[in-house]
Amino acid sequence: MADHEPWDAQTLQAVWFSPRAREVDAARIYMAMTGREPDTVQTNKAPQAANPFLGVAQGALEHADAVVQVQQTRVDFFLNASSREAVVLPLISDTERHIDDFVTNFQNAADAVPDVIRCALVLNCLKPAPSLEEAASLVGWAIGSPIDLRHATDLGFSANIQKIFANGDFRMNRVLRWSADTYQMLNVQVGMPSMAVAPTATTLEQFAATHYIDINMAPVRSPVDPKILAELIGEMGAEAKRVRAMQTLKALEN
Repeated sequence: MADHEPWDAQTLQAVWFSPRAREVDAARIYMAMTGREPDTVQTNKAPQAANPFLGVAQGALEHADAVVQVQQTRVDFFLNASSREAVVLPLISDTERHIDDFVTNFQNAADAVPDVIRCALVLNCLKPAPSLEEAASLVGWAIGSPIDLRHATDLGFSANIQKIFANGDFRMNRVLRWSADTYQMLNVQVGMPSMAVAPTATTLEQFAATHYIDINMAPVRSPVDPKILAELIGEMGAEAKRVRAMQTLKALEN
């Protein structure tokens, strides 16, 4: 029943953790990861709970939308499937090639954030399904469930088994999650300021099995040399591709 082709990604994410993250220019990260200037840049001198970002840079690429978010202790770069089309579940086509480019850019930007003590590479992969039951069945196949999960509600499963990086000095977390999810797009009709604005559903519910892949370096006390960090990022990229290709819980056996 299951489609054994690797599922496409809705989002690719790179994360740098650093006590000096607040010093980072969001536009510089955007340039390092995309090779072009962002369409918009915003800065915030007084972060609050409702808006914790010190800086945000974003823009539209040919195949996706890119966003950088700078917080006090971390910097995130997102490559999101383009939402410019009226599609509830947009996906990054040719995900395999874009992962390679993404990892290469991440490696080249290894020194863009000072004093990095941890980094992460995250893929959020989806497999659209005709019903929630079918999505749940896909999750059951992926985790090797001994029972029929087609009628499960709020279905989610996660696991992490660490492995050691090739140089032997760092530990790699491999956090894998699967879930069956329901999506619905809302269209907000915006009129004059005095007019009421109400969201209205423009599509029927859509369903998908989700495979969340979070490959990250366990935190260390001292900043990692950028050259070593680039090597670790390359290894995380290879692991993320391997896990995505396998799709199942057995990926954590190796």
